Amino acid sequence: MTLSPIPLNLKSMPLNNKTCDKLHVTSDIKSNVKGQLSNVRKSKGFTLIELLVVIAIIGVLAAFAFASFGGAQARARDAQRKNDLKVIQKTLQLYYQDHNAYPIATGWESSEVGDAAANNAASWIYDQPTGTPLVPNYIKKLPTDPKSGQGDPNLTPGCSSWKRSYLYLSLTGKGYTVLAHCSVEEPWNSTNGFYDCARPTLAWKVYELDGGAGESACGY
Repeated sequence: MTLSPIPLNLKSMPLNNKTCDKLHVTSDIKSNVKGQLSNVRKSKGFTLIELLVVIAIIGVLAAFAFASFGGAQARARDAQRKNDLKVIQKTLQLYYQDHNAYPIATGWESSEVGDAAANNAASWIYDQPTGTPLVPNYIKKLPTDPKSGQGDPNLTPGCSSWKRSYLYLSLTGKGYTVLAHCSVEEPWNSTNGFYDCARPTLAWKVYELDGGAGESACGY
């Protein structure tokens, strides 16, 4: 007896639970992959507006940083000026111990060549009657302003014919005045120990007695 084959309809066969689970997992994976690919396509670059916003923020932060850095540099230079005035003051005391007088300068002597005041190169403080300088016997090198030799379009108003410099004056040798002139960068005020009441907007000052110039006694 011949047995005829029984036709199978696979589509109508019921699927067990494991098969269904596999199909669902495969479907989920395909869906996730498509979603990720779609996100990659959408976020592969910044829009022009986003770039402009980022550039603007960077510009603002850079401006703040530059202003802060510039202010720190100015404060450092002013601190150097105060220290230089003290150094000059101590050097003058050494000269006084040997000569019982300070170097006489009946006109301002300047640390800067080409200033409105006289300059005697590296030894810019010297006794005018005798020509005796402070360098090198009393100091190896006299200080000059931290911005010495630099042109500055924002120089203090009233200083058009003057340079950033240190100035020295002693009419009689009994006293003296030393200025950080047309160079101070931080605000002036009368509580500052270097305040120059004769030039409150132009200079800092150290002095001995009446300054040797008949000036009021104000300064360090």
